[in-house]
Amino acid sequence: MIHAQHLSYSLGGRTLLQPQTICVRPGELVAVAGANGAGKSTLLKLLSRDLAPTSGTIQLNRQALSAYPARDLAKCRAVLTQQNTLSFPFSIYELVMMGRYPHFDHQPTGQDLAVVDYVLHQTDLAHMTHRSVLSLSGGEQQRVFLARVMAQLIDYHELTHPESDSLMPKFLLLDEPTTGLDLYYQHALLQQARQLTRRGYGVVAILHDLNLVMQYADQVLLLHQGQSLAFGPPATALTPYTIRQAFGLDVQIIEQPALDYPIVIPITRQPHYQPLNA
Repeated sequence: MIHAQHLSYSLGGRTLLQPQTICVRPGELVAVAGANGAGKSTLLKLLSRDLAPTSGTIQLNRQALSAYPARDLAKCRAVLTQQNTLSFPFSIYELVMMGRYPHFDHQPTGQDLAVVDYVLHQTDLAHMTHRSVLSLSGGEQQRVFLARVMAQLIDYHELTHPESDSLMPKFLLLDEPTTGLDLYYQHALLQQARQLTRRGYGVVAILHDLNLVMQYADQVLLLHQGQSLAFGPPATALTPYTIRQAFGLDVQIIEQPALDYPIVIPITRQPHYQPLNA
């Protein structure tokens, strides 16, 4: 479990994240939503250890996040960042294999090769493994980076025993993972995330599309100006009131009998460009 308690972050005298307490349990997909500048990426960077909190504590599997050796942390926590800049023409296969680096010393083993082959098929990249990543579209590159973080976390044991849970609780942190993806691959990516939760992984995903949150998330943290407006199941946390507070936008929540989740419909009128204060 990831347990962040009274977590806050300030920079240059400005508080970017007010004290937050959040738990991410194995088997859960927790979405983080809010307007630009609400503190979503700051929270994810704290949970991934890219930033040190100004106050508060973070535990990963009952151990302080700061105490993990880098290699051990890489085996149980992977991060798909929002911006990935490449200047060298690695092939898709080479880049995905980089995800296995924490698992071998000099040369990849047969188990490493099997994991890479598995994630390439899962992300629909197996037919193009020798292409240079620099030749890909932004959406295709995003799928490659997803395959790399999946290769980083997945154990060979999970391939040979697909019905069993992961040997240790593992967590995947996704910063706006659907950016650049077409409609098909947005859903394919989140279905992959849900498949991982069914294996006992915990997933944290920053998502802008509230309908994707409604469809795929178990819990959602809604942020506004670094503060939590709501935390809970999407159908209860995302209401016309909380959405208007977070985004300055009026919406309707529609229940569709054919679906098991509500749909968020913006009301067509001049939006409030400044989100309202909580």
